[in-house]
Amino acid sequence: MRGRRQVARRVAAALAAVSVAGGVSLLVGGCGGSPKANARAVGLLSGRSGRVLLMRRSNGPGFDGDVDVTALDETGRISGRPAATGLRCARVSYAAGEGLCLQRARDPDGDARVEIFDRGLHVLRTLPVQGIPSRARVSANGRRASVTTFVSGDSYAAPGDFSTRTTIIDMSGHAPPVPLESLTILDGSQQVTAIDVNLWGVTFAADADHFYATMATAGRTYLIHGSIDARSARVVHRDVECPSLSTDGTRIGYKQPTGRKDRRWHLAVLDVASGRGHLVAEPASVDDQVAWLGDTALMYERGGDLWTLPSDGSGHPRLMARGFGSPSVAELG
Repeated sequence: MRGRRQVARRVAAALAAVSVAGGVSLLVGGCGGSPKANARAVGLLSGRSGRVLLMRRSNGPGFDGDVDVTALDETGRISGRPAATGLRCARVSYAAGEGLCLQRARDPDGDARVEIFDRGLHVLRTLPVQGIPSRARVSANGRRASVTTFVSGDSYAAPGDFSTRTTIIDMSGHAPPVPLESLTILDGSQQVTAIDVNLWGVTFAADADHFYATMATAGRTYLIHGSIDARSARVVHRDVECPSLSTDGTRIGYKQPTGRKDRRWHLAVLDVASGRGHLVAEPASVDDQVAWLGDTALMYERGGDLWTLPSDGSGHPRLMARGFGSPSVAELG
């Protein structure tokens, strides 16, 4: 574990190096807004009630695409024509008036970066992150966010053949970023000290402190549950990847490895209280961190399109938007 802690300290130091003296803002100061955003996009994000969906045009995993926003009706279907936000992101997430856009490096030797934006689509701060964009998630209260990048390899298909870096970001910029690798992780009573541990796919509880995430080591994946403030986590389940906590906090949508090369993952839902899971009615292998559409349906990207299906295992996948991915639903008001 000592080697991992040294790496985590170096990452923290590098992240802290972008802070403003005196600790007023620990992210690089930003200015201006999103010049291509139209008034309708801002109006949708600034609405007083209802739900909106942000989604990124699909240009392939890890690549940036234009982000649109649209209203959702009471049944969870897209209502009206999507509006361009002017953002270009590999991953986008938005909640409680706080948004995060994870962007690919602009040149081969540069860093990827995070843009923090508000409901007016103004970019408030930016933060460099190393690697290829993979996952991003803003907590429901807009307090914290997480980003995961590949620093070697570019696929989750074979644990051990890639390396990830996951960073917890204070959206206000008042606290330094926290490398998830710096947390103490327990498996039962034993501390996890393996040097091949990778962590990714954070999903936050309502308080933005407690979280779930994926841990991989020795070719297996695990679900961990922890506290950012306490800097600790513990293993709670096996074979869970890219968890996504439902809005009521009772269930986790995730992808479950099958052990097969022709179909690497099943989508599934885990009951938090009982620890029991069930598969959902998606026949294809899906490599995505699902999002929740209310408390009864999942959304995810498959084949460059956005799909949804019931979370209870019934029904069948329904095409939601062709040519889009990285869905993020926000409740307004």
